[in-house]
Amino acid sequence: MSAKQITVPLEVYVRLQELASLASYSYRDEQGSEESTANDKPWDLLSKDGASLLDENGALKPEAAELYFTLLPLIAQEFVEQQQALVDAYRQAPKPAAARAKIRPSNQRLIPLTEVPLENQRIAARIEKEFYGDVPLRRRIYGVLPGVMDYMMRHGLTYELLLDIIESPASTVVQESAQENRYGREVTLYTHEEEGYQVVLNPLTAEVLALRPLQALAGGYQLSPEAQAQLKALGLTGEYIARILDEAEDRRPIPGSSRTVYSLNGYQVEFSHSDQQVIRISRGTAPSRNPFESQPRMSGTKRQRGRKIPHDVDAFVQLLQEHGFTITMGGKHYDIRHEKLAPGQKAVTSVTPSDSQRWHLNSARQIRNTFGIDLRYADPRDSVRGIVRGPGRNVQNTDDHSAEKQDAEKSAEKTAEKESE
Repeated sequence: MSAKQITVPLEVYVRLQELASLASYSYRDEQGSEESTANDKPWDLLSKDGASLLDENGALKPEAAELYFTLLPLIAQEFVEQQQALVDAYRQAPKPAAARAKIRPSNQRLIPLTEVPLENQRIAARIEKEFYGDVPLRRRIYGVLPGVMDYMMRHGLTYELLLDIIESPASTVVQESAQENRYGREVTLYTHEEEGYQVVLNPLTAEVLALRPLQALAGGYQLSPEAQAQLKALGLTGEYIARILDEAEDRRPIPGSSRTVYSLNGYQVEFSHSDQQVIRISRGTAPSRNPFESQPRMSGTKRQRGRKIPHDVDAFVQLLQEHGFTITMGGKHYDIRHEKLAPGQKAVTSVTPSDSQRWHLNSARQIRNTFGIDLRYADPRDSVRGIVRGPGRNVQNTDDHSAEKQDAEKSAEKTAEKESE
């Protein structure tokens, strides 16, 4: 009989290729010795190197079950629909006596495809029973996002914990506006120190958006003695400091160091990346303009002639190298470093950007936020030496040169350029 071809959905074909290695497994039916028969598997699916498709309980691994009970039935269905004449001819042909099956049935219950929806319902009911426990329906007044439920079940937590935190008089309740959080809506925070968790609730829908563990002070980061005193004086908590670090609306690197100032909701936190330590906590908002960005020209001054950020990846990398950046390949991204501008810090840009319109502008903004230089206006001769010039072309940071010496060098370079012209 000649080979027959059928057309299958692309996703089925792709997944079939991913599971093609399972074709090298073959069936084994070998009994062990009398002493070890009780511990041996009565049958197995083994590869040439002895790897098994059965887990320690003798059940098929998930990828094998997907191949045998999902993909192959779909392919069989496509074959029947596309080769109906061949199937009819086979059905009408006389059949030989059925051979005795060699595969012994296992303890695993195989589910017919027609019963899969019912089985899914049974699984959902079991999960609901494990998560809600003995909490009656009338008490299940707060909805829970699937991701939150999955997180809680993986950590052995139940719905009763949410009720305890939300309804406990020992919980601290804080209202947050849409501008104060990353959810883009008003939320209510219930923090229970003894339970060690915080619940984020949407008050409009009564839905739990997140369950946060209360980690060590400042999210596991250390606090300097000065920061500890400032934390107490301002009446803040370590968990709130962790929020500032994670959700800061402004991140301002301090050039020439491994520190960054994070700003959120009127507070600033200075953090040392090299020491993993909070150095300083204070009141204050981020400046409306980054002091290391190019400033708008004043009346009577010469208009700045900025350089266009190249859209081509290779040209963008070349521009970074002109400014003294070190570019290394890191998986699917380029790792960008500059030890003179910001030792120990790193920015990244994709090797094959998916955003065809603005990836180069987003990368340039990341460079500006991380290293303090604007690639449009910064002079590569300054950047290579670790110099950032802010408003009025003043030196903002140095490596091992004094500001006066660098300004003198810059003035000498301009004089030499004029003489050469």
